[in-house]
Amino acid sequence: MNVRKLLHPRRSVPVLMTVGLLWYFFATTDLDAFEAALSGADVTQFVIRLFAMAAVALAWDGVCYRWLLRRFTAETSWWEAVKLRGASWLLNVVNYAAANAMVVAYLKQTKGVGLGKGASAVIFLMLVDVYALAVVATAGAAVMLPDKVDAFLYADAALAALMLGHLLYWRRGWTFGPVDRLRSAGVFVAFAEATVTDYLRLGGLRLVMICVFVLYNATLLPCFGLDIPLEGIAAFTPIISFVTALPISVAGFGTHQVATRELFGTALGNPLALVDAFSLATLVGVTIVRLAYGAVLYALVVRDVDLDG
Repeated sequence: MNVRKLLHPRRSVPVLMTVGLLWYFFATTDLDAFEAALSGADVTQFVIRLFAMAAVALAWDGVCYRWLLRRFTAETSWWEAVKLRGASWLLNVVNYAAANAMVVAYLKQTKGVGLGKGASAVIFLMLVDVYALAVVATAGAAVMLPDKVDAFLYADAALAALMLGHLLYWRRGWTFGPVDRLRSAGVFVAFAEATVTDYLRLGGLRLVMICVFVLYNATLLPCFGLDIPLEGIAAFTPIISFVTALPISVAGFGTHQVATRELFGTALGNPLALVDAFSLATLVGVTIVRLAYGAVLYALVVRDVDLDG
């Protein structure tokens, strides 16, 4: 094991953050009530709904990925896109970069897509996801957290300024000093090709994906005896997803628990023990389900192409 790499801030900070947040989570949880909430959950329905909603999410993710790859790399079927997304679920649990590298390698070996071009499509999706989540999270905050919406608006203003500069750079050819060298970098070719319409189209597809996440929570919350109004779930799910997606913890552990407690629990006045049990069971359950689906689909991808070749 390379200790120097393990201790690199890029790797050690998320680990330390995860440990710290989980310590805080369990240290401030009523463990007896937490255990009772887990024991009282409808586990059968939870597992059935978890697998069903994961299938729905994967199916729509395939729609999004098919559009992305057809637009910026090569002709791709929906089933190919589903296999790639499912396989990336498996690798994401271990290493996010490895998941993206797998997609790029698949495109290279099966369709002759250059490594830079394949990587650029993945980066394009990541950028659009950030903006889609930010927009919906702000709308949710405006409805449910009006006294805190200013913080979201400040963040949105910064993101809007960055997007304006981004579009002026790629679509209008404005120069920004040292960053001009990015124009010739293969990993950004999708940005050079993308039109404003492409951002809007993919953004619309990803907004539907956020609605799937809302349905995910709306389906699973009753298994823990939590009766949360749909508007509350719709408002807070994007915020929780945004916080969980931040690269400051391992697989969202810690950040997901704290965000879910504060929004579904404290903000909406629901029993914290129930919310804590729901958040931990959901994240663990989603990880297990993604591993299960991912293992099957990764095997199909490997059957199609030797990713080690």
